[in-house]
Amino acid sequence: QLYADVVIDVMYKYVDFANKPPYLNRNFILHGRMPDYATDLTSLRVILLLDSVANLWREKRKRAEL
Repeated sequence: QLYADVVIDVMYKYVDFANKPPYLNRNFILHGRMPDYATDLTSLRVILLLDSVANLWREKRKRAEL
């Protein structure tokens, strides 16, 4: 649950468009406010984030089946 809370509080947190956040932020990416988003490092970070979320989802499903 802690990981999910961190993702929600960081990735989906409201930010003022006048100040660029020091981390990936969904709103900045989707609204085109982060022009340096398309880098190898950022792509790797997003892939690892998705992998982590998928693993947490699988673990949660396994526990629910028990």
